[in-house]
Amino acid sequence: MRNTDMHRRAFRQVVVAAAVAAVCVLGVSFAGMWTWGTVQVVRALPEGASVANDGSVFWAAARLAVAGDWLAPFDAERLAAARALAPDQTQPIMLWLYPPSYLALTAPFGALGFYAAWAITAGLSLAALIGAFAVFRSLGAWQSGAIVLAPAIVVCLAQGQNSVFFAAALVVFIETWRRERVWLAALALVVLSLKPQLGVAIAVVLLATGAWGVIGRAVLCVAVMVVATLIYPGGAYWSAWLQAVQHAGDVTLASGLGRLLISPLGLGLAFGWDRTAALALQALVSGLVLVVLARTWRQAAVSPDAKAAALSLAILLVTPYVVYYELVFALVAAVYLIGVPGAVGKSQDQGQGQGFALVLWVLPVAAHFLGGVIGYGVVAPILLVVFLMVCRRGNAVAGASS
Repeated sequence: MRNTDMHRRAFRQVVVAAAVAAVCVLGVSFAGMWTWGTVQVVRALPEGASVANDGSVFWAAARLAVAGDWLAPFDAERLAAARALAPDQTQPIMLWLYPPSYLALTAPFGALGFYAAWAITAGLSLAALIGAFAVFRSLGAWQSGAIVLAPAIVVCLAQGQNSVFFAAALVVFIETWRRERVWLAALALVVLSLKPQLGVAIAVVLLATGAWGVIGRAVLCVAVMVVATLIYPGGAYWSAWLQAVQHAGDVTLASGLGRLLISPLGLGLAFGWDRTAALALQALVSGLVLVVLARTWRQAAVSPDAKAAALSLAILLVTPYVVYYELVFALVAAVYLIGVPGAVGKSQDQGQGQGFALVLWVLPVAAHFLGGVIGYGVVAPILLVVFLMVCRRGNAVAGASS
């Protein structure tokens, strides 16, 4: 009987190891495919033309700011012209939706060529994310490699998106707040405020835990930053920004970018629902997620890593207009879940947190193939299930210890 059990455990370990290896090979191959495809796109472009990705939008806005016209990015035609795309490259209308403090941060890159700016921002963003984890969590070589080769990282950086940078800011915020370095946590929040659409879940966690020290310092820093931008580039920028934000949803859906949404809103649209019904689904799921998130963070016995993973996933679930390229926040959750124990603390349950981490690590691959057929919103139920499982297990630990 004992030998039979040993054989079963050994067989199970071999099967699990083979499955993990297969998933890793799939993920790395996918990352390689994206990298190779991006290189081929660049090589096919005429000399001097930039790539029609989100990175060229950031670069174009920076170019216009360097030229002295900070309001020009809100003019869709001028923004498109500044991207310097090849004549045969077409893209939907892109709106500029960032506050003046973000443009001030990225304006220096407008003095560079597109490819230099793209390479430098990608390198700095990746270094910031790995550095944030390495400083606070002592990453091993294999963990750092798993981040660098993660499909979410490759997709995000190839698209020229900025989510890797903001994911690094999220890690710094979580870790400094955990260590009660209040001013550093507040400054990380200020950085996160440069992409305000990601802030709802963070605000709920801060209020639920009564983190008034962090809130007060962050509000003070943001107020100083807003006053500075009212002086230059001035109130006209804020007025143009608010007007652009009001129309962002309409433009996103009208341009066909709605199929890239990974939120519950995107799920409803993938099912062919009208916008009103899809937004109702978004509101319902967001309410559930925020209530569960607040309860999880209020439990002192819940693992800090489980809380961090839950927050990272909640950001994706409660933000209506969050796209495929921002699955890097799911990667942050995956890194935290590697060390999350089971609900009852048994050693054999340790692998369940690692299983969730593996699912989130490879999720962009599944999203890529399923999204092309149905819509990327099919990712939302997977994110929701992992979120609820992480919170349920964390609250079970809290209940068992109380």
